Amino acid sequence: MKVVALISGGKDSCFNMMHCVANGHKIVALANLKPAVSSGKDELDSYMYQTVGHDAIDMYSGCMDLPMFRREIQGQSISRGSDYRPTVEDEVEDLYELLSEVKRSIPNVEAVATGAILSNYQRVRVENVCSRLGLTSLAYLWERDQKELMQEMIASGLHSILIKVACMGLTPKHLGQSLAEVHPHLLRLNERYGAHVCGEGGEFETFTLDCPLFIKRIVIDKMEEVIHSDDGVVTVAYLRIVKCHLEVKNVEETGLSENLREELVQNPMAVEEYAGDVDDVEWGSVSRTVLPESTISAESTTDTSYEWPICSRRATYLAFSGVDIHTEGVNPTRQNNLTAHQEIIMVMDSMQSRLAKQSLTWDNVLNMHVNVRDMEDFATLNASYKSYFGINPPPRVTIQVPLPPTTRLQIDLLAYTSPNPHQQKSTLHVQSLSYWAPANIGPYSQLASTPSQIHLAGQIALVPHTMKFVNATTPGAELSVKAFKEEARLALRHVGRVLATRGVGLEEARMCVGYVTDVRFVDVARRVWLGKARASVPAVFIVVPRLPRDANIEWHITCGTPGQSRADDDDDEDDSAVEEDTSARTTQAKAETSTASIWKVQGLRNDQTGYIIGTLGFKDPSGLTSGDALSGLVEELSAPFLRALHELRFTPQHLMNLRVFHHHKLPKSWVSQALKSRELFSTSSSAVTLIPVSAIEETDALMAICATACI
Repeated sequence: MKVVALISGGKDSCFNMMHCVANGHKIVALANLKPAVSSGKDELDSYMYQTVGHDAIDMYSGCMDLPMFRREIQGQSISRGSDYRPTVEDEVEDLYELLSEVKRSIPNVEAVATGAILSNYQRVRVENVCSRLGLTSLAYLWERDQKELMQEMIASGLHSILIKVACMGLTPKHLGQSLAEVHPHLLRLNERYGAHVCGEGGEFETFTLDCPLFIKRIVIDKMEEVIHSDDGVVTVAYLRIVKCHLEVKNVEETGLSENLREELVQNPMAVEEYAGDVDDVEWGSVSRTVLPESTISAESTTDTSYEWPICSRRATYLAFSGVDIHTEGVNPTRQNNLTAHQEIIMVMDSMQSRLAKQSLTWDNVLNMHVNVRDMEDFATLNASYKSYFGINPPPRVTIQVPLPPTTRLQIDLLAYTSPNPHQQKSTLHVQSLSYWAPANIGPYSQLASTPSQIHLAGQIALVPHTMKFVNATTPGAELSVKAFKEEARLALRHVGRVLATRGVGLEEARMCVGYVTDVRFVDVARRVWLGKARASVPAVFIVVPRLPRDANIEWHITCGTPGQSRADDDDDEDDSAVEEDTSARTTQAKAETSTASIWKVQGLRNDQTGYIIGTLGFKDPSGLTSGDALSGLVEELSAPFLRALHELRFTPQHLMNLRVFHHHKLPKSWVSQALKSRELFSTSSSAVTLIPVSAIEETDALMAICATACI
């Protein structure tokens, strides 16, 4: 892409330019915001911009032989919240005007390079401006480990000096020192005071004199030391560059060598090794559920009956069960003459109306499950879907499932509301390309959290800095175990990195649903999961026909938040509780070998919320010839399921939502009848979504019930 680089003169913006070039992009212009002359200031009290050193910024145009666009900062930091919407007289609008000028002068510019490392405040605002101008944000330093990053900067040939100091342990004597010279001292400050090694806490600012992209280096002839403030503890001081000149570099000193390019670009497969290595696994034969022909009736593909509650409210959470055009009154026996656009508008309008009846909006939604019949329709559906959301759409999980021919999509969601202004929903919506995790490729956020829960979007194995698939294979080609393992690990690493922004890891996982596109993948996916997560976390693996971008696996993880107590691991599969503390308990149980059914129940309680997964199968599927037979199976599952609820200190009335995955050849009416025949499910008033899938686990499982209970 053709890139305009936002530069402050600091190390971060210059090093990010190097990464842009290493990733194959072309820097075509430079842009900078400077203090207004009328202010008479070198250093502004800005939340967005580094302005110290602005007197020498014009030199960068000569350093790189590129046009420089500059604009005075007229606005102030007015809108200081975690999100940003265009605000008159805010300093962010100065950036909008600056980049608008760049676009007018260079219409084919496609992206903006920014050196953000840790500041969500800056990233959100740059992304907002980029979104309004149709530009892509490139932030290759985002969420990088600062110690590693500083070492890489020094090793890359980037020559920056400290131009401002503003923290305990840094004094005016450090001004003018290079990164290499001050690096050991910064590490000591980090150990002693927790200071940020890269200065992300405002500890210092830098000015870059040379880097491999420069054809000329900056030589400072004269500079002045300015004491900005001194309270006896911390002296804030900076250098004013009075005079400098450019010095031509030798040809061999310019440009990125192939070795440096390789060192800069993050290896997408540099994934830490997990416990439970799976390299020796081979694709083997697996048990597949084969239902008798009498089960496979026309009803199994056309039945769209729906008699469950649409909305279930528990405490501060509201669950909305699967909504499609038939829940909205469209006759399921007639041909669907609606266009894809009309269908999703009908479903989304219905959801919006139901939210409004509960005094909620889309801003209250924590996550959405979008099940589509054909992924080929998804681009059309997505275009209409995104029109309902503002700047932070909810996290989303999208899968293709064998819905009835008259139904293109089915959507269910979870919403949250709290009267306490300090316990509101928080969202992470990163749109920049980086090495961190994939940018949002659609109208969804990576994460939404409440004081006790973290809900993540489904994660697939896109390489973050290219947004292409790791180990991409030719359609129809055989996928090796190693390639699938790497895909599963990379996608799970994305989950971990997104969680890290909330200070947690997979040790706080509460429920895992892994979607795979081949029943053979289940065993390897489970091993990858157990190599990283606790065995006591309820988990199930669902086989579906297709996933977004033709991924082979998509992880959907729900987590707790820091400070919430949790139970320890327990590998004992006896159907007994582990903990006595009602706020942190686990339970696991499975069928005895003597029973006709195959079932397993896993449960975990975290604070006021419980997560339970129950899977159910028939040892002899040929005997499943009627809805009554399925009801008998569900009856066998309901007892351990109820026991798990009680062990977690819940009752059926606490069940909030049930996502019921069932073999697509089971008639939906049978599944509904079987659930309604059991008092456990029929009296809970929970929101129920019935989802037809290709297979469940790698056994003869026919159903999987993923339930959430809440007090």
